Amino acid sequence: MGGALLDACGQLCPHFDLGDLILDIDPGPRPPDAPAISEGVEEIWITESTIGGGGVIEEILRRYAADTISLKK
Repeated sequence: MGGALLDACGQLCPHFDLGDLILDIDPGPRPPDAPAISEGVEEIWITESTIGGGGVIEEILRRYAADTISLKK
């Protein structure tokens, strides 16, 4: 599942180097105000290896949101 998610990120933003992304199936600590995870649900985290990030995740989210909006029309 994680590999497919990284592949989808690569298809959304082919000009980015996916080597800058880290797939983590062991999620980190959740913020205190984050909603609880439902029982039986697992998380996959994708983070950037660059300290402070290089904007890859933001661009993936922007393109994903734009694609979702166009599908609703």
